[in-house]
Parts: sequence; structure tokens; C-alpha cells
Amino acid sequence: MARKTIKGLEVIITDLEKRLNEQNKINVELHNKISQMQPDDKFENSPIYHQMVKEIEKLKAIIRLNEINTKSKDDTIKRDRDTIQKLLKEIKELKSNNVVNKLKNERGAGRKEMFTEEQKARVKMLRLQGKSYRAIAKDMNCSVATVHKIINEQ
Repeated sequence: MARKTIKGLEVIITDLEKRLNEQNKINVELHNKISQMQPDDKFENSPIYHQMVKEIEKLKAIIRLNEINTKSKDDTIKRDRDTIQKLLKEIKELKSNNVVNKLKNERGAGRKEMFTEEQKARVKMLRLQGKSYRAIAKDMNCSVATVHKIINEQ
């Protein structure tokens, strides 16, 4: 192993000083870049912020669609309510005008009817409930043929 001379050590020292100066320059440049980046590196410029903004826009679009859907459903409900009100008024008018136009037997001649309109409606309702003609006839104290005539009457 050779001994290190003073000149060799001076060369090594100058080389190390050059490297140190270069490293200091690099450090200063990086420090300047960092100081410039800090004002720009606010939360608004971060990727998390951009992702949140996109998500907020999506949610706003969904809210707008839901508002449109609720408005259309509200309009439909209002129209349906109006229709129901009109039908209820019509039903009241028809009930108040309880006069039934009878084409048959206008002068009251001939045999009188055995059942009133309410009883006929009850017979039809019992049939809709699934009762047989015989069961209905037994409940109403009439013949099966009479029940058949009432149900098939048009």
C-alpha cells in the first residue's frame, strides 16, 4: 500500500470541495423549486380535490334527475287527483239523479219486479265473490233461475 502524499490529499480535498459546491448549488435550486411549488400546492390543486369535485358534479346530476322525476311524479299525482275528484263529483251527481231510465214498463203495467236495484247489486256482488247460483238463491230466498236472470241481465 502506497503512502498518501500531501499533494494527493490536496487533490482529493479540492475534488471533494468541488462536489460539495455542486451539491450546494443543487440544494439551492431544489430549495427554490420547493419554495415556488408551495404556493401552487394548495388543496385546490391536489388530485384528491379534483376527485372530490368530480364526485360532487356526479351527485348534483343525480339530484337534478331525481328532482325531475319527483316533479313528473307530482304532476302525475295531481292529474290523478283531479281525475278522481271529477269521478267523485260525477258519482255524486249520478247518485243525486237517482232516476233510472226504464225502457220496459214505463206505465207500470204488468208484473212488478221481485228485487230492487240494491238487491240486484247484492246478488251480482255475491257472484263476484265466488258464490254459486244455488248459494245466492238460498241467501236471497229465490229460485236459481231468478239469480241466473239477474246476473246475466244486461
